[in-house]
Amino acid sequence: MKKPILIIASSILALGVVGGGALLATENWLGQRLETELESELTESTGIEAAVGQTEVQLLQRRVMFHDLAFANVPGFSGENLLVIRHIELQEPQLQGKPLQVAIANLEGVTVNIEGDLNDLPDPRLVGALPNVNIAQLIKQLEPQIQASTTADGQPTTTFTVDQLAVQNIQVNLNLTVPWQEQAIARQITVPDVSLTGVTNLNLGDKLGESLGAALTEELSLFFFEEILPGSFQYAQESLPGNLDLSGFELPDTIEIPSPQRP
Repeated sequence: MKKPILIIASSILALGVVGGGALLATENWLGQRLETELESELTESTGIEAAVGQTEVQLLQRRVMFHDLAFANVPGFSGENLLVIRHIELQEPQLQGKPLQVAIANLEGVTVNIEGDLNDLPDPRLVGALPNVNIAQLIKQLEPQIQASTTADGQPTTTFTVDQLAVQNIQVNLNLTVPWQEQAIARQITVPDVSLTGVTNLNLGDKLGESLGAALTEELSLFFFEEILPGSFQYAQESLPGNLDLSGFELPDTIEIPSPQRP
């Protein structure tokens, strides 16, 4: 994000020279430059194509807004996008020095499309084995860059800080292909809104886990027990040797999901 920050700082200096009459033209020009630089940096850092629908800059209010930020899917998966964020608003970004500092960041309309294929497993009867999923592939792809992002003494590098982060209208779409039915199993999960403080690139994952872990665990457990397990049990029973009698096994009507234990 160093290039976008330098562009903003240069634009503010230019306004002091040409006067306030050039404000609108400067904001439009700056928005186009920021959009191009952001798309380029995100694509380079993640390895998948990123695109921004529209960018708005309000220099006097020190506010930048990105609309319809979309990440293409990981190669090898059929869905159009892995991640879409409808609206991002950054308030009072610090224009000098690093890391990038933002007073308030608001994200609205976040959609994550998770695809997986159980047919790729060596033995699909191994219920509970992790499928080949697009988001897991992306995380694996990012690991070398995360490990390389360190200071000279080997400490992790802080690339951004956000005093207050709010994420609203989060939706996770699951789509899993399984060997025991022709159509993929789909489920939509609505995730609670998130409000975090003191966020950096180093603690974002942990803070999201603390905030969303319980809700996501419950939703994913329900998805597994209601959609995955019944069909997989029947598939496994049909695939096992004929002399193995599983006729007395019954799934419980209800599943008690324990609350996560906090340290």
